[in-house]
Amino acid sequence: MNQKQNGPGPCMCAPAPDAIKKREATLAAECALVGVTLIPSTDERGRRVYIVSRWALTKELPDLDAVEAWLGRVRGRAA
Repeated sequence: MNQKQNGPGPCMCAPAPDAIKKREATLAAECALVGVTLIPSTDERGRRVYIVSRWALTKELPDLDAVEAWLGRVRGRAA
């Protein structure tokens, strides 16, 4: 029997802008602790990307999950 679910269910929406800004700030602070600069930017298509820089390495990452995974590798943690 197919019934339409009414009421609260899992939210399939994007995180609130404040939550994104908080996560960006947290990751920027964590990056700074290991000598990495995190720069929020946009690519040529207007999508949000993140530039990480450490010594002579500069890398563009597509989202905060990728930043977090990359930072874990920089710290020497398994991804």
